[in-house]
Amino acid sequence: MALLFFGTDPNSGGGNCPAVWVDTDTAQGPELVLQGKFADAETRAACSQDSPPADDEGIIRVPLSMVE
Repeated sequence: MALLFFGTDPNSGGGNCPAVWVDTDTAQGPELVLQGKFADAETRAACSQDSPPADDEGIIRVPLSMVE
């Protein structure tokens, strides 16, 4: 695994969650690795209507400020 640290939310206040990495060493090509707060039950239910997560998946929130 070759994780390239991209950064944390500038508004996190502690340099921690949320955070983003790029894994450059996957068979399918580069993938984003995200650390964020778990979404609440209402958000998970709404997302599950469009794309139910598999047993090894979860719904997290990452603030828009991370896009920069």
